[in-house]
Amino acid sequence: MVSGAIDHCEVYFVPACSCADRSLACPPRCLGLSRQQQRGPAAQLVCGLALAVALSFVGCRDSPQQLTVPAAAPGQPIADREVVATVAGSGITAEALRRAMARNGADVPGRFDKLEAKQALLDQLIRVKALAGAGRELGYDKDAEMEEIVDRFLADKYLRELNRINPPPPTPSSQEIQKYWDDHKAEYTPPERARASIIVLRFPPQATDEQRKAVQARAQVVRAQALERAAIPGTFLTLAKEQSEDAPSRARGGDIGWLPKGAKDYRLDSHLVEAIFAIENLGDIGPLVETLDGVVVVRLTERTKAEPKPLSEVEGGIRQTLLAERQKALSDQRMKQLAERFPATVNRDALAKIGPPPRDKDGGARPPSFPVGAP
Repeated sequence: MVSGAIDHCEVYFVPACSCADRSLACPPRCLGLSRQQQRGPAAQLVCGLALAVALSFVGCRDSPQQLTVPAAAPGQPIADREVVATVAGSGITAEALRRAMARNGADVPGRFDKLEAKQALLDQLIRVKALAGAGRELGYDKDAEMEEIVDRFLADKYLRELNRINPPPPTPSSQEIQKYWDDHKAEYTPPERARASIIVLRFPPQATDEQRKAVQARAQVVRAQALERAAIPGTFLTLAKEQSEDAPSRARGGDIGWLPKGAKDYRLDSHLVEAIFAIENLGDIGPLVETLDGVVVVRLTERTKAEPKPLSEVEGGIRQTLLAERQKALSDQRMKQLAERFPATVNRDALAKIGPPPRDKDGGARPPSFPVGAP
């Protein structure tokens, strides 16, 4: 059951309205209106139209009886501009009905083959026309909020038509993609990375000089053991699990993962990171590193150089980047032409005085939505 009261704009709207076609049943919030605007007379009209369409789909115990109109003779062709129904002097054309079909499943085979299906859809349009006529009687069509809504409709339609009749920007050629890659190699070059394993021997809290020397001596013994048995696979891993006092790395056999060069790592002392990148050969064990917390034995396990990604790997992204740049340039050019045709002036003093709108008593919450899957 759809719930709503037009007088207070409490229609339950579709939650994921994309408003791609800005149909008359589009919720005010999808048109960018504030909550305060949604309660204005213009938004009430839009809410009413939305409610009419919703009721025509799902029904309501208080819904009015369907209106009927004379049907065309079977097989009689109707020109797009021919009026198929009139509501208070305002006509509904065959073209308008076809647009409504396109929005309501015309791609489904047989969806509108039967006259009854066309009649039901036409009845929806008649309801919208009737509600719009009621809104005009109350002067909603001359309301400032309605002018904003119409402006959004017109702008959207103009842009869609502009994109339809104008060719899109040309697709970047292979040579252009190559040149962009050559000119922006730094952007496609990840930093040098290193991977290491460590054995951490910590100083006691508030350690004395003797205690610090004892930890340093112990670290020298552990490093010597690692060097002595370096040729035996798994030696450093075993020592890390037996001797390291850093629980996270000890559980992984001393492994601390990959470190990008130049990036700050909150887990590790900066001197330790510098020492890791200073080791030249894979598998080598570097000098002992003293940090604020203790002494570290470190071994370099893997390294990647700072080399640009191959063009084949980034070609698709470069193509999209170039297309986006061209589309923006085309859009900027069109907007410049529009600005020349429709020059604007800004009252900066008035603009500076405008504050944010007051918050609604309900905290600015959005109106409830139709359940998922509702038409």
